[in-house]
Amino acid sequence: MKSLWITAALFAVGCGTGAAKDATPAGTVLVTWDAKQSTRPAIRVAAIGGHVVKDVTYTAHPTPESTVTLAIHVETAPVTLVEDGKRLDRVAPVAVTVTATDSDGFRIGPGKCTGPDYGLDGADMMLMDCAFKATKPKTDVGFMFDVYSDGTVDDGATPRRSTTP
Repeated sequence: MKSLWITAALFAVGCGTGAAKDATPAGTVLVTWDAKQSTRPAIRVAAIGGHVVKDVTYTAHPTPESTVTLAIHVETAPVTLVEDGKRLDRVAPVAVTVTATDSDGFRIGPGKCTGPDYGLDGADMMLMDCAFKATKPKTDVGFMFDVYSDGTVDDGATPRRSTTP
């Protein structure tokens, strides 16, 4: 029985999730992305129309019991791109800035955004995804979100239907 208590105590210590010594402070910019950094070559050289700006507060849950809050500045615009020799007119995210508002004690590594890519629903919208690493003592996790052509942001689990800003 004594061995069971020792094992349980070691497990509890090993699962500690106290704040990281270098927790990300509020106001830290985690990502600054624009169309010139796109992973899609056609977007990097696309003709981009007037921007529509949307500022979003997003809450991520790196673990079920944690809450990280981010301020996300999204700019969407009509884009004209050429792929496979065809001209395509779409609306896409063209600039994104992500700033930590409350890191919940996590050290949040610089994020990486990819895309924008075509949505799976066949609509004319485009979306991009951004991924982050979050660490605390004994906790090494990540979280991600999608940015849509209408300026909305979510975890990618909810189907999107809006196709214009």
